[in-house]
Amino acid sequence: MTGKPATIDPRRAREAGLRPMGPRGEGWIGLQMVLEIGILVIAPLTGPAWGGPARLITTIAGLALLATGVAVFGWGASHLGASFSIWVTPRPSGRLATTGPYRYARHPICTAQVALCLGWALVAASPAGLLLVPVVAWYLDRYKLAREEQTLLAKYPEYPAYMRAVPHRMLPVPPQRLVPSDPAGV
Repeated sequence: MTGKPATIDPRRAREAGLRPMGPRGEGWIGLQMVLEIGILVIAPLTGPAWGGPARLITTIAGLALLATGVAVFGWGASHLGASFSIWVTPRPSGRLATTGPYRYARHPICTAQVALCLGWALVAASPAGLLLVPVVAWYLDRYKLAREEQTLLAKYPEYPAYMRAVPHRMLPVPPQRLVPSDPAGV
């Protein structure tokens, strides 16, 4: 023992206090849907705010983000297989996915959802939609995924090692090292 008092990471302490909001986390999903549907509705109602070459560029970028979001969502869902669920609480028979996009981000489906929101706001050329995208990302990272990770930590004893190997919830980065349950590194 070093004699230093134990320190508690303030973020982890806050996250530990997040409420379930329903047996499967329905409240967290409901808030996420309100934000995402808000972008779907508000963006076309408040755009296009610009035209000409800027509109063409943002439309192309938006379409690319929409395609990327669909692809990453599908890739993530395919690696989850029967474990895929919209709920915060994992399926009782679920397994921890650590392959495919889960080697780069712990929640690539949420990454895909943010890309879809951003793509839609760009296609609509909507400043209001663009302002809501960081709100969606912030909510997912700080609240919905923080609560989901509480349930994953409780269900999967290997989740802390996975968190160390894949340090970001949504930001895709190269893994720190091979995840123990994925020795092939695929």
